[in-house]
Amino acid sequence: MSHTTTIELEVKDLDALREACRTLNLEYAENVTVDLYDGTRVENCFSVKLPGWRFPAVFKDGRVHYDNYEGAWGKQAEFDRLRQRYSTNVQIATAKRKGYRVREEQVGGKVKLILER
Repeated sequence: MSHTTTIELEVKDLDALREACRTLNLEYAENVTVDLYDGTRVENCFSVKLPGWRFPAVFKDGRVHYDNYEGAWGKQAEFDRLRQRYSTNVQIATAKRKGYRVREEQVGGKVKLILER
């Protein structure tokens, strides 16, 4: 039985993904080949080892492949934290390129960005 989940997640900014990994103290590797449990092989990809996960999350061509066996091999919340941090980093970089100063606040597990000129 296959456990691998593949989702569409546009990861266009590897700098933002690298920074998300550094911020969350996650181990990552670039241009690697990863074999997942079901035999899925992803070559020349960006992989992230999430806390408590048996297999890494693998990013390639706008898709994410991961196998947490519906939570038995890793908590979904760990992936969700990475996705949130990546998205926040992209928004911050975009705002700064447009000339805004950005302040970030954590509000009940959510991120609030305050933009000022």
